[in-house]
Amino acid sequence: MDSNVPAYERLSRFYDIDWRHAADAYLPFLHRLLGPTGGKHVLDLGCGTGLVALELAERGHRIVGIDRSPAMIDVAKAKAADRPDVVFRVGDIRRFDVEDTFDMVTCTFDALNYVTEISELRASFKLVRSALKNDGRFVFDFATPIMYETHHKGTLHRTIGTQQIAQWLRYDRTLRRAVTWFRFDDGVVEMHQQRAYEMVEISRALRECDLVVEEAYSGWKMRPYDPLAQRVICLATPCARS
Repeated sequence: MDSNVPAYERLSRFYDIDWRHAADAYLPFLHRLLGPTGGKHVLDLGCGTGLVALELAERGHRIVGIDRSPAMIDVAKAKAADRPDVVFRVGDIRRFDVEDTFDMVTCTFDALNYVTEISELRASFKLVRSALKNDGRFVFDFATPIMYETHHKGTLHRTIGTQQIAQWLRYDRTLRRAVTWFRFDDGVVEMHQQRAYEMVEISRALRECDLVVEEAYSGWKMRPYDPLAQRVICLATPCARS
């Protein structure tokens, strides 16, 4: 199926409706790590429409958000029009450039699964390490092969807001590659490509970039890590702290 527009070009209009629950699940964990007072400097990679970034800014943190979708960044900028403490810009998590170092780097809502090559994953982690202060924290999540094998198949018909969306899902277990097509009610089609990752792959790539997993959880409810988890949420820190 051909794609008419890039990923998130159209979905950006409905993203907040569909992913608000994920931000609400994440935020208590981030607030615990950042502490009760504001003033921390946070880099949000794959920031999307700024769901997490703007909530952290409300706690008094300074935020830089990067996303490769111009449409998502446009939505985020519109929401942050009166927030000088929040900067959103278009960029790729595999090759971003920042001048400052940060107390925390976040990469949420399976943004890492859009990095489909191990070499690019390592490149992203190296940049994260360079962007982190030596006592900084890197919080991210990823979807595992079990998630894709269980759910990423067939066709879904969904209503998001007032929009009727058909969603086709395909997963290649050998290559661990997932493709999702979204067809909107005016006929526009978006295609999203992702790769499933195992915890061992993520941990190895982090270690190669001087980062180590300190905490790991299963799913949005932050249950203790289970090797059979469909989604894993991790806290990693520079190896010097381990």
